[in-house]
Amino acid sequence: MQRIEIENFGPIKNVAFDIKDYTVFIGPQASGKSTIARAVYFFRTLDEELCSAISLSAPDCRKEEIISTFKESITRKALTIWDTVFWSSKAMLRFHYNDDLSITISQAESGEILISLTSGWNELFSRVEHILHHVQNEQGEKLIKIYDAPLLRGIAGQLVSNLFPFPNGRPAFIPAGRILFSCVEDNLISREQELADVLVARFFDFCKFVKRKYKLQMKLVLHSRKKIDSSTIDKIFSLSRAILGGTIEFTNDKCHLSLPSQEGLIQIADASSGQQEAVWILLYVMYHCYLDVAGFFTVIEEPEAHLFPNAQRNMMYLLTLLANQSENQLMLTTHSPYILTPLNNLLLAHHVGQSKRETVGQIVDPDLWIDPERFECYYVDYGTISSVMDRNTGMIDLAGLDAVSSTLNDQYDQLAALED
Repeated sequence: MQRIEIENFGPIKNVAFDIKDYTVFIGPQASGKSTIARAVYFFRTLDEELCSAISLSAPDCRKEEIISTFKESITRKALTIWDTVFWSSKAMLRFHYNDDLSITISQAESGEILISLTSGWNELFSRVEHILHHVQNEQGEKLIKIYDAPLLRGIAGQLVSNLFPFPNGRPAFIPAGRILFSCVEDNLISREQELADVLVARFFDFCKFVKRKYKLQMKLVLHSRKKIDSSTIDKIFSLSRAILGGTIEFTNDKCHLSLPSQEGLIQIADASSGQQEAVWILLYVMYHCYLDVAGFFTVIEEPEAHLFPNAQRNMMYLLTLLANQSENQLMLTTHSPYILTPLNNLLLAHHVGQSKRETVGQIVDPDLWIDPERFECYYVDYGTISSVMDRNTGMIDLAGLDAVSSTLNDQYDQLAALED
């Protein structure tokens, strides 16, 4: 099982946990939820840097050159994602991919970013070196760099997919503030570099891609997928309609909503704030289905943003359906304790359904049941985390998470008592 450890980094004081397939972080603003989620995403996407390191070291195919280039690439990526205010001489991030492979990032007193690799990486890079030399001998000439040789790009990509300990799908980060993507036009932000936050920039590029990719025939295309059955596709569209109160349509590469209550199509920029926030999550789920591969890792910030409670419930159903697909991993951050209630129902359905599957299945779709062995929920505050799972019941312990409602109820009781 993969594991992350973070110390003295930004708002995080001390955090360490094993990464399960379905993880939820809840807590107040600026508590560190996004910092944790971004750190996991950062380490889960370092296959890009590994692929680049293999390619750029190809003329000599030396292990030492690959390691050096890999470390330099990790440092550049870390400094791109996190501002200097996150770093200190006591900062440390460590990610365990498995028992043999881990990466540690820290900062020296001089301010230099230090990258440490466990000994398991030496064995991995020795295998890479051996394979590159073997290919070089077969080609009868020295391999050249990636920008000169499409062949090498393919070789590096294949080595990464075979050797790096990740599932098949590309990780995705869906940031909060998705209303931005609904309001801006493609020509306002044309390059990733023009956005300060690289993860937001990546998602913006995804939004532009989706606008170009999907047309009115989207559902027909999705039904041709092999790894996800047609009934699941139907459930995805049904939940999407329930969340949006209508359907997604594309005309002239523009995203619109078709709502039963209104004539014609509504541009997404003119839709409600909840619809604007939700539509990009829904399109991502459809994109995942379109790719038809297993093993996606996805981080979604504030999936409940601006949604009415019924729509929040349906959003959690939809995301649970995504998480339950083969080998998928999902990580959510939220401020709201209310989205935990539907998750608790799905955990309970799994528990009771073990002995009463048919009866429970009539109440809750079995495809939505959450296996507590795959699920974890943490409360984040003051730079630390604590599990809010009750290990005896396998349920989320909601007591204390909604302290505001308790305080308001007490206040109401006090005022009502004065009326008598």
